Amino acid sequence: MRRRAAAILAIVLAGVAPAASAQESPGFDFVDITDFPTVRVVISPPVGTDPATVLGAHVLQDGVEQPSAVIPLTTEPVTLVLLIDISGSMQGAPLEAAKGAAVTFIDALPAGSDIAVLGFGDEVTLVAPLGVPRADVAVAIDQLEANGETALHDAMIAAIQAIRAGSHTRQFIVLLSDGGDTVSGATLFEVTRALSDLSVGFYAIELAGSELDHDALVAMAVAAGGQVIPATDASALSDAYEAIAAEVASQYAVQFQAVSGGVSLIEIVLDTTPATRFATDLALPSIQPPGPDPESSATTLTTSAMANPQATPLATTVAPPPTLFQRAWAFGLGIVLLGATLAILFGFALQPVPESGRHPLGVLRSGGQGRLRRIITRTQSRVEEAIPGDRRKGIDAALDSAGIPMRAGEYVLIVILAVLMAWAIGGVTRSLQVTVILGLLAVAVPRAVVARAAAKRRSGFADQLEGTLQLLAASLRAGYGLTQAIATAAEESASPTAEELGRVVIETRIGRDLTVALGSCAERMGNGDLAWVVDAISIQQDVGGNLAEVLDTVAGTIRDRNQIRRQVHALSAEGRLSAIILIALPFVLAAVIATLNPGYLDTLVETGTGRMLLGASAILMTIGIVWIRRIVKVIF
Repeated sequence: MRRRAAAILAIVLAGVAPAASAQESPGFDFVDITDFPTVRVVISPPVGTDPATVLGAHVLQDGVEQPSAVIPLTTEPVTLVLLIDISGSMQGAPLEAAKGAAVTFIDALPAGSDIAVLGFGDEVTLVAPLGVPRADVAVAIDQLEANGETALHDAMIAAIQAIRAGSHTRQFIVLLSDGGDTVSGATLFEVTRALSDLSVGFYAIELAGSELDHDALVAMAVAAGGQVIPATDASALSDAYEAIAAEVASQYAVQFQAVSGGVSLIEIVLDTTPATRFATDLALPSIQPPGPDPESSATTLTTSAMANPQATPLATTVAPPPTLFQRAWAFGLGIVLLGATLAILFGFALQPVPESGRHPLGVLRSGGQGRLRRIITRTQSRVEEAIPGDRRKGIDAALDSAGIPMRAGEYVLIVILAVLMAWAIGGVTRSLQVTVILGLLAVAVPRAVVARAAAKRRSGFADQLEGTLQLLAASLRAGYGLTQAIATAAEESASPTAEELGRVVIETRIGRDLTVALGSCAERMGNGDLAWVVDAISIQQDVGGNLAEVLDTVAGTIRDRNQIRRQVHALSAEGRLSAIILIALPFVLAAVIATLNPGYLDTLVETGTGRMLLGASAILMTIGIVWIRRIVKVIF
């Protein structure tokens, strides 16, 4: 079987300006390097070119002309799969016109061509396989009947599978449809991906109808480098098929000997009136004895074309517009945002940390010199003013609980910078997916960091509370007042107790009530035990009593509670470890499988059933995680 060149390398539009007498034309249709270094290129002259006017061709490889021969392909057989929509919307005149036009079309194809016919309604039916005599193909087409829904995507997958068995260099898929897909198991993404992996000529005849999915046909044509041919009514089908047959018959093969391998600029100038120039970069095999392996001599060919301004095109294929991050200005904006964000972040990082331990951003409030500092200070102030009051208080409370010496405006400014960084990286990489993922991380990670820091700080405070109360009781027995005892505990304790009790002492010195300051500390640390202590102190101040004894009693209770908590934590360690392993196992296995066998999981992530299974798995896993956490969590 002769093997047509398939895609290895995307074609780069040639940067060489055409001669004044030559006009640009669509690129190469097929490349055959089975007999490399003999290269056979199939090309289509501009529509309307008289075959008699093609007198010869000039072939240049990297600017050096090579001997060549031009062979008209008017009589060379082709492999063609014809798909005809036989859904219910085609009943009556549309299907009869389609059958008549299709029979006329296959009669116009070169003798010896292999033709397969597929009809698709509710299901896909191979009414005529490759190799069937042409008369039998016509009979099979005439017996088609319309009914049911439209399995367009399944039909395209079946056509792609059928055409792989073709034995001719030139292979074509011709699709006729008047409606969008309604019942296929395959997706449009699967169809376009399969088409992009082939090197076939693709034509989609778009018969106007109320259910027509123009965008889907365009996506297929773009993936295959083909064309969408509109047919406003059934009577226009004959013209559409005739135009396709004329283009197939008008192709030429230009054959030459390659003098070097690797990526080469191949230029072909057809001697037409005016001359037609083709220019494309091709990745060719290395020239070395005993010659290239036919099984590994495939090359990628994706054509980049400029329309012929002097010819009437066969059809117009409208490519989908580029996404936001595929536009040229997105790359430039990404570079600017990336540079600006990095400059501001480096400005933060280069600020000296004062001995007080305040966050580097806090230095900006001290009125330091420098344009960057002033800009950041003003920006932070404007951001803080823009935050609603309740929201600002909530952020400040969360930062206080986490022990992060930062104000709400500074925190929000960092989040904004992180989002800008995500946008910048997305603009540079021109990937919407990267931008969305990084943007979500830019918002979620700071929140997670603050929440994690707050939880760690509260846990440390709770673990130290037992010793803190014992220290307060001992100080009270030694004759200290309560405020002095708290100040002593602040000096003797480790972080975070030292910072929190030190803050209570400072607040009382500036006039705040002691029980109120301790209550704020308990609320900030989310500690119910300390709240009980505050209630005990408040009662003792009202009715009197031995506060040291009360603190000893509370410390003993806390000690017993902590002992139970640690025991439960130890007994549940095996279960928690099992939960971690079971949760991580699917992701680890998926990563290993994707690494060892890329594409194995495509069915799971690219089909509707697979996505439903993934969604159900995520829901069940979430339920399991919540269940396990509730089991091992101790609530007093």
